[in-house]
Amino acid sequence: MEIKRGNIIVHPHFSVVTHNGVVLVPGKIGNGASLQGSGEYITIGDQSDVCMGNISLCNHGITISFYVFPRRLLDNGYLLSSGPYSVYSKDGRVSMDVL
Repeated sequence: MEIKRGNIIVHPHFSVVTHNGVVLVPGKIGNGASLQGSGEYITIGDQSDVCMGNISLCNHGITISFYVFPRRLLDNGYLLSSGPYSVYSKDGRVSMDVL
């Protein structure tokens, strides 16, 4: 997430598209995406044919790691969502579901 051109974040493997005014800011490691809570989000396209979007294709499992600095957690607010998994807030805590 080092460079953003228009609404596209340059990435070697994914088509990363930002929506509704996402901006890049200095993060813990390189740049991060700032989502202010006004409908901003990021999409990475259909991943159903690769491990990230279809866990049954993960020969060695999958590890998802990211830093998040929420100004506040909205109940049932999603931090990350894909077909097989979701990371969201519930009762003031971050939770994860895997299908």
